[in-house]
Amino acid sequence: MGDLAQCRGLASELTEPDHIREQVVTPNWLTALPLPNMPLSAVDRQQDFFALNPDIIIASGRRTIPYLKAFAENVAKKAFTVFLKDPRHSRETFDFIWAPNHDGMAGSNIYSTLTAPHTYSKTVLKRRKAAAKLRHKITNQPVTGIILGGNSGSVKWNELLSILFAAPLAQIDPTHKILVTASRRTPDILLNAVKISLEHHDNWFWDGEGENPYGEILGVSDHLIVTGDSHNMVSEAVATSAAVSVFRPKGLHTKLNGFLDELETSGHIRNLNDGSELKSRQPINATPEIAVEIIRRMNTRS
Repeated sequence: MGDLAQCRGLASELTEPDHIREQVVTPNWLTALPLPNMPLSAVDRQQDFFALNPDIIIASGRRTIPYLKAFAENVAKKAFTVFLKDPRHSRETFDFIWAPNHDGMAGSNIYSTLTAPHTYSKTVLKRRKAAAKLRHKITNQPVTGIILGGNSGSVKWNELLSILFAAPLAQIDPTHKILVTASRRTPDILLNAVKISLEHHDNWFWDGEGENPYGEILGVSDHLIVTGDSHNMVSEAVATSAAVSVFRPKGLHTKLNGFLDELETSGHIRNLNDGSELKSRQPINATPEIAVEIIRRMNTRS
């Protein structure tokens, strides 16, 4: 979903919905092998989107690389090929690669920004805010949104780590409405610790039924509290005008820590555990910037 959200956000910034075709690929086992020069199998080449002639094709995720290469090598109709994040191989094949600053990539076709592309433009956030106010009957009540990540390659949430995150939540201003959403990665031990910490507050937890209200929480919150285990989640939080507090779990990757350091130094986030004052801030959203750069390079491509 992280890959898909980035592709959707960038596509929406580049053109109108009617001009976007979305395809989630499920490659044949042979195509899915993690080999640098693995071509598409005959089965995979039969997928119907190869009959299209797109001006731009955007892909993310290792398994999409053979498909994007097939478009890049089609000399009859040369689509402008965009890959999001480090493909780790075939970098020279694609017209444009976006990667976060903390990956430290360089090259003539590389473009980097601090935050990641996403779907939460000002217009989308405004619409989601209205929906959240209607759903929760919020008028002038301030709102704190809590966005929970979960286990990842380097972060494992145990009881102690969950308590360290949840304990400061008990100090949230009791006049605030608190809205909490979890991800598919959120372990029960973390979710339960948060519920215990907030049991005396005016709180609402998404129960997993229906669409995740994540966007609504981003749009309506005056204060956002986010676990720092996701570059996407933090990028989306700082695209709002809310004050943003981030908890850095033990084991967080060095690159993610560097990303959070840069945001903290620039005043876009504060560390949840340092007790510093919440500050107003301007949103930061790299999606329009990346889209403008893609258009510029398309127009100058020989």
